[in-house]
Amino acid sequence: MDNFSTWVSDQDISIQYLYTKYLKQNPDVELQKRIALEGYGKYLLSQQKSDGHWGKYYYQPKWTSTHYTLLQLKDCGVSPDTSACRNILYSMFEECQLPEGGLNLAKSDMKSDICVDGMILNYASYFLPEYEKLEPLVASILQKQKSDGGFTWYDQNEGDPHSTICVLEGLRSFLASTKDEALKSKVKAAIQRGIDYFYQHQLFLEEKK
Repeated sequence: MDNFSTWVSDQDISIQYLYTKYLKQNPDVELQKRIALEGYGKYLLSQQKSDGHWGKYYYQPKWTSTHYTLLQLKDCGVSPDTSACRNILYSMFEECQLPEGGLNLAKSDMKSDICVDGMILNYASYFLPEYEKLEPLVASILQKQKSDGGFTWYDQNEGDPHSTICVLEGLRSFLASTKDEALKSKVKAAIQRGIDYFYQHQLFLEEKK
């Protein structure tokens, strides 16, 4: 462990912070404050344009867009009160949330993508835990859970692993932020059904050779 701690101390500041949060279970707040000022976090934030976007729009081009950059910043552990992230998220919900609660991040007229909605819920619950527009998004996601407990495209009958993981991560993030006990109960039930989906399909087992 001493050798590992030494190795961590030489890594990006975000890695150092995540080590204290997840392995030591004692988040170092001072390290977290430095993420926006050093290394990966500073670089990602520096790429934001004057209109608040990364890339061209919320989902264009895909991997360097606003959507995926917000997810990366959240995963890096940047402080949840980072104004650059909070402000563009307010714009995202105002511009992209559909009447049914999901979000369409494309410029074309289309339904929301459950996988993308799960990722949005993941980082939006982190940066905007108090935002009232999260609940309609959660309600939309819960309504789309398949009979097998998984999640996938709206026109499919069974869940798929990737979409299900993205949604479960979002629901867990929301669960940590909401104070609505009745909604918490519904979210916990949906999460358990999602976990059962993986058990049912034995996706937790290594294939024997």
